[in-house]
Amino acid sequence: MRLRNLARGGVTLLVVSALALSLAVPTSTGARAGVGSSWQGTILCTTKIRSGYRSLAVDERGGLAELTLGRAVTPGLRVALDGAATSKDGRSLWAHRVGTLRVLGPTKEPLFVRSRLIENGYARYSFYRDGHPWGCPVAFGDAAAVSVAKLILSGRSAQVTLALRNGQLIHLGPREEPLGAPAREAKAKADLEGFLTLLARGKSIAACATLARDALLIHGGRDGCVMAFESAKFLYRDRYARASVEQVALFGLDGDSYALATIKGSHSSVRAFFIRERGRYRYLGDLDLSPIELW
Repeated sequence: MRLRNLARGGVTLLVVSALALSLAVPTSTGARAGVGSSWQGTILCTTKIRSGYRSLAVDERGGLAELTLGRAVTPGLRVALDGAATSKDGRSLWAHRVGTLRVLGPTKEPLFVRSRLIENGYARYSFYRDGHPWGCPVAFGDAAAVSVAKLILSGRSAQVTLALRNGQLIHLGPREEPLGAPAREAKAKADLEGFLTLLARGKSIAACATLARDALLIHGGRDGCVMAFESAKFLYRDRYARASVEQVALFGLDGDSYALATIKGSHSSVRAFFIRERGRYRYLGDLDLSPIELW
């Protein structure tokens, strides 16, 4: 389930605000200005498309650029676009002729990206664009899980530090240790296990009551929420069959207390968010797209 404004209107999609630039052969010159400028950046990832190759790159200020190129460029290489022109809104970067791309060599330093993040599966995130994951998936481990969770829940632009290892983007920072509160952690784990039990047994009405008020509105009122869980309980029962809470990390954000749980199922693992309200932890969503949204 995509995270929405579920906690007092303050919880939004965990996303990274990106400066989206595209590089392509222009079909019109009416919007171009400033011919003769140069743009430099580092390639983050490259994928094959029908018209060539699409690469995501980051410039020295942390801005993201989407480039459509005639040849594949290996991630980690620094490139320059000579004689480029930017449009008036500053969002598009055009190539005037073949051969304007120059490869400057590999980068040897960590990469800094200023953006908003969006969840894109267990232990990875992507950059935000038009409400969807965009660009390259970035992997993160347990040491960075709390920091990534806070970035996603806050919905604010932030600078993240990345590294390229074997062509894959890895999250280096920020990193923040979870709160050390054994009694509250035990309470959170009990609440989380109780929620899993509701789903595993198909108790859709009880599970619906556990969700935020936003969920009721999203699915068209209380009946809609119950119907959604009546349909989804079979999917969730399979997903959470013999599931258990492996780890719970507590953290605070904007005066609220959250729990980030690692849930291990029979087939895969997920990370789920919970917020503490009236002494209990209430489910918000997880780092995986819900099957409900695909229907």
